[in-house]
Amino acid sequence: MQEARFYGVANDSKALTRRGWLHVSEIRLGDEVLGFDSGVLRWTPVRLVGWHPQLPLVRIHNENFFEALCTPGQRWIGHCRRGGTRTRRIVQEVFSTQSVKKEHSIYLSAPVEDERMLPITPAEAALIGFTYGDGSMNRSEYTGAPSQAFGRRVGFRVQIFQKKLFGVRFLESMISQWGRDVTRYIRPTGIEVFYLQPDDARSLWYRAGLYFEEDLTQFVLKLGTRCRKAFLEGAFVAEGSFDRRKIRHYAQNQGAFAEAIRLAIFMAGKFPSHSLKHDGDKSEKTCYVLREGKPYVTGQRMQFWPQKQLGAVWNLTNDLGSWVVKQGDCIFLTGDGSVPLGTGSETSLGAYRNVKGHQVHRPTYAITQF
Repeated sequence: MQEARFYGVANDSKALTRRGWLHVSEIRLGDEVLGFDSGVLRWTPVRLVGWHPQLPLVRIHNENFFEALCTPGQRWIGHCRRGGTRTRRIVQEVFSTQSVKKEHSIYLSAPVEDERMLPITPAEAALIGFTYGDGSMNRSEYTGAPSQAFGRRVGFRVQIFQKKLFGVRFLESMISQWGRDVTRYIRPTGIEVFYLQPDDARSLWYRAGLYFEEDLTQFVLKLGTRCRKAFLEGAFVAEGSFDRRKIRHYAQNQGAFAEAIRLAIFMAGKFPSHSLKHDGDKSEKTCYVLREGKPYVTGQRMQFWPQKQLGAVWNLTNDLGSWVVKQGDCIFLTGDGSVPLGTGSETSLGAYRNVKGHQVHRPTYAITQF
Protein backbone atom coordinates (compact mmCIF):
# COMPACT_ATOMS: atom_id res chain seq x y z
CA MET A 1 0.00 0.00 0.00
CA GLN A 2 1.40 3.40 -1.01
CA GLU A 3 1.22 6.30 1.39
CA ALA A 4 -0.35 9.65 0.59
CA ARG A 5 1.12 13.06 1.10
CA PHE A 6 -0.74 15.30 3.50
CA TYR A 7 -3.12 17.78 1.93
CA GLY A 8 -6.16 19.59 3.21
CA VAL A 9 -7.98 22.87 3.74
CA ALA A 10 -7.03 25.95 5.78
CA ASN A 11 -7.04 25.60 9.55
CA ASP A 12 -10.02 27.94 10.09
CA SER A 13 -12.28 25.72 7.94
CA LYS A 14 -15.23 23.97 9.55
CA ALA A 15 -16.85 20.63 8.70
CA LEU A 16 -20.59 20.06 8.49
CA THR A 17 -21.58 17.35 10.96
CA ARG A 18 -24.78 16.13 12.57
CA ARG A 19 -23.82 18.39 15.49
CA GLY A 20 -23.46 21.45 13.25
CA TRP A 21 -20.37 23.27 11.97
CA LEU A 22 -17.27 22.01 13.83
CA HIS A 23 -13.59 22.95 13.80
CA VAL A 24 -10.87 20.29 13.73
CA SER A 25 -10.43 20.61 17.50
CA GLU A 26 -14.13 19.85 18.06
CA ILE A 27 -14.57 16.81 15.84
CA ARG A 28 -14.71 13.37 17.43
CA LEU A 29 -14.17 10.04 15.72
CA GLY A 30 -17.58 8.69 14.78
CA ASP A 31 -19.10 12.12 14.12
CA GLU A 32 -21.15 11.91 10.94
CA VAL A 33 -20.33 14.14 7.97
CA LEU A 34 -21.84 14.40 4.50
CA GLY A 35 -20.05 12.58 1.66
CA PHE A 36 -20.69 12.32 -2.08
CA ASP A 37 -22.26 9.02 -3.17
CA SER A 38 -23.65 8.45 -6.69
CA GLY A 39 -24.92 11.98 -7.23
CA VAL A 40 -26.26 12.64 -3.72
CA LEU A 41 -24.84 13.44 -0.28
CA ARG A 42 -25.20 10.89 2.52
CA TRP A 43 -24.13 10.84 6.16
CA THR A 44 -21.01 8.81 6.91
CA PRO A 45 -18.85 8.52 10.06
CA VAL A 46 -15.44 10.16 10.48
CA ARG A 47 -12.66 7.56 10.66
CA LEU A 48 -9.54 9.69 11.07
CA VAL A 49 -8.66 13.36 11.45
CA GLY A 50 -5.31 14.80 10.31
CA TRP A 51 -3.64 18.16 10.96
CA HIS A 52 -0.37 19.71 9.76
CA PRO A 53 1.13 22.90 11.27
CA GLN A 54 2.72 24.40 8.17
CA LEU A 55 2.13 23.77 4.46
CA PRO A 56 1.95 25.93 1.30
CA LEU A 57 -1.54 27.23 0.53
CA VAL A 58 -3.26 28.33 -2.64
CA ARG A 59 -6.45 30.39 -3.00
CA ILE A 60 -8.79 29.31 -5.78
CA HIS A 61 -11.87 31.26 -6.81
CA ASN A 62 -14.08 32.26 -9.70
CA GLU A 63 -16.41 35.14 -10.46
CA ASN A 64 -19.48 33.26 -9.16
CA PHE A 65 -18.58 33.68 -5.48
CA PHE A 66 -16.80 30.36 -5.03
CA GLU A 67 -13.55 30.69 -3.06
CA ALA A 68 -11.41 28.17 -1.18
CA LEU A 69 -8.06 28.18 0.62
CA CYS A 70 -6.31 24.81 0.50
CA THR A 71 -3.09 23.00 -0.35
CA PRO A 72 -2.14 22.47 -4.03
CA GLY A 73 -2.71 18.74 -3.56
CA GLN A 74 -6.21 18.99 -2.09
CA ARG A 75 -8.61 16.56 -3.81
CA TRP A 76 -11.84 17.54 -5.56
CA ILE A 77 -14.69 15.46 -6.96
CA GLY A 78 -16.02 16.37 -10.39
CA HIS A 79 -15.88 15.44 -14.03
CA CYS A 80 -13.70 16.11 -17.05
CA ARG A 81 -14.56 16.52 -20.74
CA ARG A 82 -12.50 14.03 -22.72
CA GLY A 83 -11.99 13.37 -26.43
CA GLY A 84 -12.51 15.38 -29.59
CA THR A 85 -15.63 16.85 -31.12
CA ARG A 86 -17.04 13.51 -32.28
CA THR A 87 -15.76 11.41 -29.40
CA ARG A 88 -16.56 13.87 -26.57
CA ARG A 89 -17.42 12.13 -23.30
CA ILE A 90 -17.79 13.10 -19.66
CA VAL A 91 -15.66 11.16 -17.16
CA GLN A 92 -16.26 11.46 -13.42
CA GLU A 93 -12.95 11.89 -11.61
CA VAL A 94 -11.11 12.85 -8.48
CA PHE A 95 -8.34 15.39 -9.12
CA SER A 96 -6.06 17.73 -7.21
CA THR A 97 -6.12 21.52 -7.08
CA GLN A 98 -2.93 21.85 -9.06
CA SER A 99 -4.20 19.60 -11.86
CA VAL A 100 -7.45 21.53 -12.53
CA LYS A 101 -7.75 22.46 -16.20
CA LYS A 102 -10.40 24.22 -18.25
CA GLU A 103 -11.95 20.84 -19.11
CA HIS A 104 -12.65 20.11 -15.43
CA SER A 105 -15.79 20.84 -13.43
CA ILE A 106 -15.71 20.69 -9.62
CA TYR A 107 -18.82 19.49 -7.79
CA LEU A 108 -19.64 22.01 -5.06
CA SER A 109 -22.91 20.54 -3.85
CA ALA A 110 -25.42 17.71 -4.32
CA PRO A 111 -28.86 16.98 -2.86
CA VAL A 112 -28.92 15.46 0.61
CA GLU A 113 -31.00 12.33 0.98
CA ASP A 114 -32.04 11.70 4.56
CA GLU A 115 -35.09 10.98 6.64
CA ARG A 116 -36.67 13.59 8.87
CA MET A 117 -35.71 13.55 12.53
CA LEU A 118 -38.39 16.00 13.65
CA PRO A 119 -42.10 15.13 14.06
CA ILE A 120 -43.36 17.94 11.81
CA THR A 121 -45.00 17.92 8.37
CA PRO A 122 -43.86 19.81 5.23
CA ALA A 123 -46.72 22.29 5.71
CA GLU A 124 -45.53 23.02 9.26
CA ALA A 125 -41.93 23.44 8.04
CA ALA A 126 -43.18 25.92 5.43
CA LEU A 127 -45.05 27.92 8.08
CA ILE A 128 -41.91 28.09 10.23
CA GLY A 129 -39.87 29.31 7.25
CA PHE A 130 -42.51 31.92 6.46
CA THR A 131 -42.66 33.09 10.07
CA TYR A 132 -38.92 33.74 10.31
CA GLY A 133 -38.97 35.30 6.84
CA ASP A 134 -41.89 37.71 7.25
CA GLY A 135 -43.40 37.33 10.68
CA SER A 136 -42.66 37.55 14.38
CA MET A 137 -42.29 35.11 17.26
CA ASN A 138 -42.31 36.45 20.82
CA ARG A 139 -41.67 34.26 23.84
CA SER A 140 -42.20 35.60 27.37
CA GLU A 141 -39.46 35.31 29.96
CA TYR A 142 -39.58 32.32 32.24
CA THR A 143 -40.14 33.56 35.80
CA GLY A 144 -40.60 30.24 37.61
CA ALA A 145 -44.30 30.78 38.23
CA PRO A 146 -46.31 27.53 38.65
CA SER A 147 -48.59 28.58 35.78
CA GLN A 148 -45.63 28.44 33.39
CA ALA A 149 -45.20 24.67 33.96
CA PHE A 150 -41.40 24.78 34.11
CA GLY A 151 -41.25 26.83 30.90
CA ARG A 152 -43.63 24.69 28.86
CA ARG A 153 -46.46 27.25 29.05
CA VAL A 154 -44.81 30.64 28.95
CA GLY A 155 -46.42 33.36 26.82
CA PHE A 156 -45.93 32.51 23.16
CA ARG A 157 -47.11 34.70 20.28
CA VAL A 158 -46.59 33.95 16.58
CA GLN A 159 -47.79 36.25 13.80
CA ILE A 160 -47.23 36.12 10.04
CA PHE A 161 -47.55 39.22 7.87
CA GLN A 162 -48.24 39.27 4.15
CA LYS A 163 -49.51 41.72 1.56
CA LYS A 164 -48.81 39.93 -1.73
CA LEU A 165 -51.79 37.99 -3.03
CA PHE A 166 -49.59 35.04 -3.97
CA GLY A 167 -48.18 34.94 -0.44
CA VAL A 168 -51.66 35.06 1.10
CA ARG A 169 -52.80 32.16 -1.09
CA PHE A 170 -49.69 30.17 -0.14
CA LEU A 171 -50.36 30.72 3.57
CA GLU A 172 -54.00 29.71 3.18
CA SER A 173 -52.90 26.46 1.54
CA MET A 174 -50.31 25.65 4.23
CA ILE A 175 -52.71 26.49 7.08
CA SER A 176 -55.40 24.31 5.48
CA GLN A 177 -52.95 21.38 5.39
CA TRP A 178 -51.89 22.15 8.97
CA GLY A 179 -55.54 21.81 10.10
CA ARG A 180 -55.47 24.39 12.91
CA ASP A 181 -57.58 27.50 13.52
CA VAL A 182 -55.82 30.79 12.74
CA THR A 183 -57.08 34.31 13.45
CA ARG A 184 -56.85 36.69 10.46
CA TYR A 185 -57.30 40.43 10.15
CA ILE A 186 -56.19 43.19 7.79
CA ARG A 187 -54.35 46.28 9.00
CA PRO A 188 -55.20 49.77 7.63
CA THR A 189 -52.00 49.54 5.56
CA GLY A 190 -53.40 46.54 3.70
CA ILE A 191 -51.11 43.99 5.35
CA GLU A 192 -52.91 40.79 6.27
CA VAL A 193 -51.96 39.28 9.63
CA PHE A 194 -52.22 35.58 10.44
CA TYR A 195 -52.22 34.99 14.21
CA LEU A 196 -51.48 31.42 15.29
CA GLN A 197 -53.25 30.26 18.45
CA PRO A 198 -50.72 30.17 21.34
CA ASP A 199 -51.24 26.48 22.18
CA ASP A 200 -50.90 25.43 18.53
CA ALA A 201 -47.84 27.62 17.96
CA ARG A 202 -46.23 26.45 21.19
CA SER A 203 -46.76 22.80 20.17
CA LEU A 204 -45.32 23.36 16.70
CA TRP A 205 -42.19 25.13 17.92
CA TYR A 206 -41.72 22.48 20.62
CA ARG A 207 -41.88 19.63 18.08
CA ALA A 208 -39.50 21.55 15.80
CA GLY A 209 -36.93 21.81 18.60
CA LEU A 210 -37.08 25.63 18.56
CA TYR A 211 -39.13 26.28 21.67
CA PHE A 212 -36.45 26.28 24.38
CA GLU A 213 -33.44 27.04 22.17
CA GLU A 214 -33.54 28.66 18.73
CA ASP A 215 -30.83 26.69 16.95
CA LEU A 216 -31.88 27.06 13.32
CA THR A 217 -28.82 25.18 12.04
CA GLN A 218 -29.84 22.07 13.96
CA PHE A 219 -33.40 22.58 12.80
CA VAL A 220 -32.36 22.51 9.12
CA LEU A 221 -30.06 19.50 9.66
CA LYS A 222 -32.87 17.49 11.25
CA LEU A 223 -35.42 18.23 8.54
CA GLY A 224 -36.04 15.50 6.01
CA THR A 225 -35.72 16.16 2.28
CA ARG A 226 -39.39 17.10 1.77
CA CYS A 227 -39.59 19.26 4.89
CA ARG A 228 -36.36 21.05 4.01
CA LYS A 229 -37.74 21.87 0.57
CA ALA A 230 -40.96 23.17 2.15
CA PHE A 231 -38.99 25.30 4.64
CA LEU A 232 -37.11 26.92 1.74
CA GLU A 233 -40.36 27.45 -0.15
CA GLY A 234 -41.90 29.25 2.83
CA ALA A 235 -38.84 31.48 3.22
CA PHE A 236 -38.84 32.25 -0.52
CA VAL A 237 -42.54 33.15 -0.74
CA ALA A 238 -42.15 35.38 2.34
CA GLU A 239 -39.24 37.53 1.11
CA GLY A 240 -37.95 36.11 -2.16
CA SER A 241 -37.87 36.95 -5.85
CA PHE A 242 -36.60 35.71 -9.21
CA ASP A 243 -33.95 37.53 -11.18
CA ARG A 244 -34.02 37.84 -14.98
CA ARG A 245 -32.40 34.39 -15.29
CA LYS A 246 -35.09 32.81 -13.08
CA ILE A 247 -32.63 32.27 -10.23
CA ARG A 248 -34.13 32.44 -6.75
CA HIS A 249 -33.07 35.26 -4.44
CA TYR A 250 -33.77 35.35 -0.69
CA ALA A 251 -33.57 38.80 0.93
CA GLN A 252 -32.96 38.58 4.69
CA ASN A 253 -31.14 40.40 7.45
CA GLN A 254 -27.77 38.93 8.25
CA GLY A 255 -28.05 36.48 11.11
CA ALA A 256 -29.12 32.99 12.13
CA PHE A 257 -32.07 32.75 9.74
CA ALA A 258 -30.01 33.83 6.74
CA GLU A 259 -27.42 31.17 7.64
CA ALA A 260 -30.21 28.58 7.94
CA ILE A 261 -31.37 29.47 4.43
CA ARG A 262 -27.79 29.22 3.16
CA LEU A 263 -27.46 25.72 4.63
CA ALA A 264 -30.87 24.63 3.32
CA ILE A 265 -29.96 25.83 -0.19
CA PHE A 266 -26.76 23.78 -0.07
CA MET A 267 -28.54 20.66 1.20
CA ALA A 268 -31.08 21.05 -1.60
CA GLY A 269 -28.26 20.56 -4.11
CA LYS A 270 -27.49 24.18 -5.01
CA PHE A 271 -24.44 26.36 -4.38
CA PRO A 272 -25.44 29.26 -2.06
CA SER A 273 -23.88 32.66 -2.72
CA HIS A 274 -24.78 36.10 -1.41
CA SER A 275 -24.38 39.81 -1.89
CA LEU A 276 -25.18 42.83 0.30
CA LYS A 277 -28.04 45.15 -0.56
CA HIS A 278 -28.55 48.65 0.86
CA ASP A 279 -32.05 49.94 1.63
CA GLY A 280 -31.88 53.22 -0.26
CA ASP A 281 -29.04 55.68 -0.82
CA LYS A 282 -29.25 57.29 2.62
CA SER A 283 -30.07 54.21 4.67
CA GLU A 284 -27.40 52.46 6.69
CA LYS A 285 -29.38 49.22 6.79
CA THR A 286 -28.09 46.32 4.72
CA CYS A 287 -29.51 42.90 4.07
CA TYR A 288 -28.26 39.64 2.64
CA VAL A 289 -29.44 38.57 -0.79
CA LEU A 290 -28.86 34.81 -0.96
CA ARG A 291 -28.87 33.09 -4.36
CA GLU A 292 -29.33 29.50 -5.53
CA GLY A 293 -26.35 28.92 -7.83
CA LYS A 294 -25.23 26.00 -9.97
CA PRO A 295 -23.87 23.04 -7.96
CA TYR A 296 -20.57 23.02 -9.85
CA VAL A 297 -17.83 25.36 -11.04
CA THR A 298 -15.80 24.94 -14.24
CA GLY A 299 -12.03 25.12 -14.42
CA GLN A 300 -12.30 27.47 -17.41
CA ARG A 301 -13.03 30.47 -15.19
CA MET A 302 -11.01 29.37 -12.16
CA GLN A 303 -8.20 31.57 -10.86
CA PHE A 304 -5.34 30.46 -8.61
CA TRP A 305 -3.43 32.73 -6.22
CA PRO A 306 -0.51 31.22 -4.21
CA GLN A 307 -0.32 32.51 -0.65
CA LYS A 308 2.91 34.23 0.44
CA GLN A 309 2.88 32.53 3.84
CA LEU A 310 2.59 28.92 4.95
CA GLY A 311 -0.37 27.90 7.05
CA ALA A 312 -1.85 25.10 9.13
CA VAL A 313 -4.17 22.71 7.32
CA TRP A 314 -6.39 19.78 8.24
CA ASN A 315 -8.41 17.03 6.64
CA LEU A 316 -10.45 14.01 7.62
CA THR A 317 -11.16 10.50 6.33
CA ASN A 318 -14.50 8.76 5.95
CA ASP A 319 -16.04 5.90 3.97
CA LEU A 320 -17.25 8.05 1.05
CA GLY A 321 -14.02 9.94 0.35
CA SER A 322 -15.42 13.47 0.65
CA TRP A 323 -16.87 15.95 3.12
CA VAL A 324 -18.53 19.39 3.31
CA VAL A 325 -16.45 22.45 4.26
CA LYS A 326 -17.31 25.99 5.27
CA GLN A 327 -14.77 28.79 4.86
CA GLY A 328 -16.20 32.17 5.82
CA ASP A 329 -19.55 32.31 4.04
CA CYS A 330 -18.64 29.74 1.38
CA ILE A 331 -19.93 26.14 1.66
CA PHE A 332 -18.57 23.50 -0.69
CA LEU A 333 -17.83 19.80 -1.16
CA THR A 334 -14.22 18.59 -1.17
CA GLY A 335 -12.23 15.34 -1.14
CA ASP A 336 -11.03 13.72 2.07
CA GLY A 337 -7.49 12.77 3.08
CA SER A 338 -7.21 9.17 1.94
CA VAL A 339 -6.29 9.11 -1.77
CA PRO A 340 -2.92 7.30 -2.28
CA LEU A 341 -0.27 8.86 -4.51
CA GLY A 342 0.04 5.72 -6.62
CA THR A 343 -3.06 6.66 -8.61
CA GLY A 344 -1.41 9.85 -9.90
CA SER A 345 -2.88 13.32 -10.03
CA GLU A 346 -6.16 12.05 -11.47
CA THR A 347 -8.25 8.92 -11.08
CA SER A 348 -11.74 7.80 -11.99
CA LEU A 349 -14.22 8.05 -9.14
CA GLY A 350 -14.93 4.32 -9.35
CA ALA A 351 -11.25 3.43 -8.94
CA TYR A 352 -10.94 5.98 -6.17
CA ARG A 353 -13.67 4.32 -4.13
CA ASN A 354 -12.46 0.79 -4.90
CA VAL A 355 -8.91 1.60 -3.75
CA LYS A 356 -10.31 2.84 -0.42
CA GLY A 357 -12.32 -0.27 0.42
CA HIS A 358 -12.11 -0.81 4.16
CA GLN A 359 -8.50 0.34 4.43
CA VAL A 360 -7.23 3.70 5.64
CA HIS A 361 -4.34 5.29 3.76
CA ARG A 362 -2.42 7.09 6.45
CA PRO A 363 -0.74 10.40 5.55
CA THR A 364 3.01 10.65 6.13
CA TYR A 365 2.36 13.21 8.88
CA ALA A 366 0.75 12.57 12.24
CA ILE A 367 -2.95 11.95 12.44
CA THR A 368 -4.75 13.27 15.48
CA GLN A 369 -7.41 10.99 16.93
CA PHE A 370 -9.73 12.75 19.33
